[in-house]
Amino acid sequence: MKPLPPALLSSLSGALVAAGLELAARLLWTSLYSHHPLEGYAGAMAEGLVDPGIYMSALGFRHAWGLYLLCGLGIALLDRRRAVWLAALFALGAVLVHSAFSLASPDAQTSNLAPLTPLFMATYSVPPLALAVLAGLLAGGLGALVGRLRR
Repeated sequence: MKPLPPALLSSLSGALVAAGLELAARLLWTSLYSHHPLEGYAGAMAEGLVDPGIYMSALGFRHAWGLYLLCGLGIALLDRRRAVWLAALFALGAVLVHSAFSLASPDAQTSNLAPLTPLFMATYSVPPLALAVLAGLLAGGLGALVGRLRR
């Protein structure tokens, strides 16, 4: 069996990470995430008006950002030459899955903002990936520079 191409593997990895985050948010909503509302959502969460989702809780935001930072750093350190391209494909897979979960919620069926969901999910998911890839590339570049100076 041939290995998957890196582009497909990166997109699938992003989709799997996003699906894991969204499923964890739904499974742990009442026991963990609903106790950490976003600013201004405390009343709506207490009344059960907020649909479960990783980006609907402040703690969920932190968990998602931490995981995406680690994934972006891993991409940059594993393949510096194609890191930006692979991170973009990873982000595409993640944004598509986050959007699918968000659009499947009952609120999305009546929302006028539903068509903008992929844009919102991109603004939540892409920045930590981009920062981590940039940091990984800078760290790798500095490491290579130090290695050349030692010679």
